[in-house]
Amino acid sequence: DALYVTGTTSYKGEAADAKLHDLCTYDVCAVTMRLSASDGSVDWMRTLEGSPRWNFFDQTGDIRLASNEDGPYVYVALDDAGENGVVTLDGGTSYAGCKGEDGTLTPEYMVNRNKVVTSEDC
Repeated sequence: DALYVTGTTSYKGEAADAKLHDLCTYDVCAVTMRLSASDGSVDWMRTLEGSPRWNFFDQTGDIRLASNEDGPYVYVALDDAGENGVVTLDGGTSYAGCKGEDGTLTPEYMVNRNKVVTSEDC
């Protein structure tokens, strides 16, 4: 029920041709997101500093879902992102999860792997 995609806020991977994006706090960002396959709405989006250079002959990266044996993970490779040092995946939409009375946070993929978790699921 979901579509996973990667992208960029820039065509050439440079600030000169970057587009403004509310979830990108850098000059240029690489983007990974999950969209609803039924209506195209954004389930979540992660942004990180740097960007693939989206030329005609460049490799831009890939996104894959883990196998059932690996767990509920999304693996992403973004060419050219992070070339200037360590980058964080903490940019973008907030992570979802359920917070217990003792303060323990259970990530959404451990609550329900088939949909975006809302407060009603906790």
